[in-house]
Amino acid sequence: MKRASYSYRRVRKSLKATRDQLLFDLFAQEIKHLQAQSTELDLWFYDESSFHLNPTAPYAWQPKGSDLSLPAQRGNVLTVAGFLKKNNSFEGYYHQGSMDQDLFITYIEDFIERRVNRKTVVVMDRASFHTSAKVREKSKQWQRQHLYIQLLPAYCPELNLIEHLWRMIKHQWLPLTAYESTQRLTQQVLEILQNIGRKYRITFA
Repeated sequence: MKRASYSYRRVRKSLKATRDQLLFDLFAQEIKHLQAQSTELDLWFYDESSFHLNPTAPYAWQPKGSDLSLPAQRGNVLTVAGFLKKNNSFEGYYHQGSMDQDLFITYIEDFIERRVNRKTVVVMDRASFHTSAKVREKSKQWQRQHLYIQLLPAYCPELNLIEHLWRMIKHQWLPLTAYESTQRLTQQVLEILQNIGRKYRITFA
């Protein structure tokens, strides 16, 4: 019997086993169709992410012979909401505490004022505050302002390009020293957000 070969690498979490693959493939094609209409509409990807003092990256560079460690701490330091285009255009918002439908509505309406000047489609997941009765009622007004929300099927984060951004910030761009204090983490995250598209860029396939 041939002996199996193993390599040491990060194990990634996946929701593939719980999603409807047919719906996933259908929406993947729909997003490609929307991307192909770049001369007729703007396509953005929206999501929220939280940052706290428990680092998400399991590895860090440190001098030989040293054992760098950080105390485990609880509590959300910063919640970030963002709109991202495939060309790395970014519009971001942040606050302390959890997310709710009123903040979501505030961010959408500010985004419309800042960025929407023609038909705009925003792809996002089905978080409860994205689909509440108040938001559904507001969406009628937003459509008159040329913004349309495209909700993804459940368990399909791979279809939302902004998920790549959160992963890059947490696993690549934030240094481990950012987690030394609330103030430092906030400063580092905001510095990254302010420089997306310039100092910090993602190459999408």
